[in-house]
Amino acid sequence: MSAHRLVIPLFSAGLGIAALLLIGGCNATPSPVAETGEKHTSESVEVPKTPALSAASEARETEAEPRERQVQRREWSYAGFDGEAIFTENYEIYTTARREDFVDHLPIFFEAALDHYTTFFGELPRPNQPLATYLFQDRRQWQVKTQELLPNQANIFNTLGRGGFATRGVAVLYYIDHPRSRSSRDTYAIAAHEGWHQYTQSTFRQSLPIWLEEGIATYMEGFRLRPDGTVQFRPWANNERRMALYEAVRTDRLIPLAELLHRSPQDFLERGKNRLLIYYAQVWALTRFMMEYGEGRYQEPLQEVLQDAAHGRLGQRLRNSTVISRGNRRGSATLMRNGPWVLLEYFNRDLEAFEDAYFSYIRTITSRGRR
Repeated sequence: MSAHRLVIPLFSAGLGIAALLLIGGCNATPSPVAETGEKHTSESVEVPKTPALSAASEARETEAEPRERQVQRREWSYAGFDGEAIFTENYEIYTTARREDFVDHLPIFFEAALDHYTTFFGELPRPNQPLATYLFQDRRQWQVKTQELLPNQANIFNTLGRGGFATRGVAVLYYIDHPRSRSSRDTYAIAAHEGWHQYTQSTFRQSLPIWLEEGIATYMEGFRLRPDGTVQFRPWANNERRMALYEAVRTDRLIPLAELLHRSPQDFLERGKNRLLIYYAQVWALTRFMMEYGEGRYQEPLQEVLQDAAHGRLGQRLRNSTVISRGNRRGSATLMRNGPWVLLEYFNRDLEAFEDAYFSYIRTITSRGRR
């Protein structure tokens, strides 16, 4: 993986930060941005609708079927930078990005991503109100917004590479692809990753374990844009995660499962960027493993965890668990966020057997000719 594509996240006090792909979840409350220029336009665009997958499905890709949705656009500016506000059924997108084809495609991509989030693992609740996303042309503009929303953490962001964040259901991103690039792939990837955090922050009643929240976010990064403008989500199509995983296997540096479940991205960042890259590659592989192993053996438990977190049942399930010892059942918030408890309760009571199968799966998908 080239240096400019490093993932450099931080997870402290509920705030997720990353260079290239960031983890969200913070207590900061975004303040409204004054809008200027009340020039309104509206148009109908073809927005892909992602079909649901059954629990037993082994599909690796999500095909998008177009459907019409109303999109409204108007002039908008922030901190002296001219841009555009784009309103869809489920998103409010505020952008100063200048690449016209990219901006035109944003409502299609975001709506397709939300359909993907809410159907791929079974039917999940949709947001009750539109999700606000700020996507700036460059890092300087993004830093101004970061200082506004997170004044106490802004200095941390300034030391990181390319990235973005999500906080209380608001995503703050910027255009990270090279100006001369023919593709906006990296920016779309961070939007898909952060979009998952944005979705769970705004919709789920309880938090997922960090390892699963981050695993699914990386799982959302893989996609393909078709010539007709539709989006095809391909969770396995993630060369950055695959290469980091391959290097970890080649150099015998895979992180043990217990450490993966107990530690946060910040813990791995403190050990160096390479260790952090391995962490993200492994939680991506862990989500893939849960979806693909044993003809879908873990798909139903994964769907059950997501449903319980979305509807506020996860904490009670862990507190009432007969698998977790009484002493370890204290503090449902800790049980939900860190450690092996969700895995033990929902997936497999034999962690050693689970780890053996997981590591075997990693070696399979990193072998030559396997995707």
